[in-house]
Amino acid sequence: MEIPAWLRVLERDTPKVLKRYQALETEVMKDGALNRKIKEIILLAVSSAIRDQEGVQFHMAQALKHGANKREIIEAVEVTLLSSGIPGIIMGLTASEEAK
Repeated sequence: MEIPAWLRVLERDTPKVLKRYQALETEVMKDGALNRKIKEIILLAVSSAIRDQEGVQFHMAQALKHGANKREIIEAVEVTLLSSGIPGIIMGLTASEEAK
């Protein structure tokens, strides 16, 4: 997957900010009460709810990489219907159909 433009800008223009962001991400994504798979599914659902196409694609791939199955992903995206309505679920379900 291609590095998102916003990460390239941080790397080029503010590498200290990127380093701190990556440290925060590493800490937050460690297994705890929730494992990495569940955290990626949450991020996928949030990305879907806020209609962040890049985030949906990235977290879809990460969720699958960490053991999520298609039914778990679809169910998480269905939950976004309660907070974001039809546009969010359309984005998430479309991405789940396109996932390999």
